[in-house]
Amino acid sequence: MVGQSAVLDGNNSWAPVAMWPSAAVNGTELNGSAGMDDKDRHALLYIVVVLLFYSTGIVVAIVMYLKREKAEIEEEKAYENYARSVQRI
Repeated sequence: MVGQSAVLDGNNSWAPVAMWPSAAVNGTELNGSAGMDDKDRHALLYIVVVLLFYSTGIVVAIVMYLKREKAEIEEEKAYENYARSVQRI
């Protein structure tokens, strides 16, 4: 079954054990509540918001870096063009 594992019990036989509290064993619920409670939902929401915040920051930093590199390449090309024009004179 999904959400179950088996362990060896005291009688040397395999018994199903839930891997998480709301998993069902033989069609019966192990835990009275089928879903997450508010505390778990808030914790999950906090994790998602923090991950989004940090990932957005990383994306912004990468974009800023790429723009700066592009500007430096343009400046280098302009300097090379200037240096070539000065050598011709």
